[in-house]
Amino acid sequence: MADYDDFNLAYDKEGKPISVWEWGRLKELKDYYRVAQHWVKGWHLSTVWIGIDHAFGDGTPLIFETMIFAPTDADYGGDNPLHRHYAGYCERYTSEAAALAGHDRLLEELRDALSASLRDVLTFADLSAYAESARAPDDLSALAMHDDDERGDDT
Repeated sequence: MADYDDFNLAYDKEGKPISVWEWGRLKELKDYYRVAQHWVKGWHLSTVWIGIDHAFGDGTPLIFETMIFAPTDADYGGDNPLHRHYAGYCERYTSEAAALAGHDRLLEELRDALSASLRDVLTFADLSAYAESARAPDDLSALAMHDDDERGDDT
């Protein structure tokens, strides 16, 4: 159990303790808190410096986070294995290097999962619902063609 007399709440990107006031100032700097981000076939993979210790004093501070967000028009729940496994998925890290490595690993995993055959990944009901939506392309193969990338570190 953490000794809260020695507990520090906020840390900079190098893992050095900072005041909550300094944390708030740094959170306003998009170039500081954003580590990496990618969009893959509508899914958003985001890695950021959160600066608040999510280990809550129990071990090395967890101050970076990677999350996966499903497309906004996606149907949550049901039998869709992509949503069950990836939507809202979160990992936390102690350093920027570990966060970048985790981001790259999850990006590769997400790309592999999304590149699988649509029949292997989506149920017929998912495809039917998507085809009926106003945003659906006439040719469902276009789902497998969209891959927009942006990296917070311009790589």
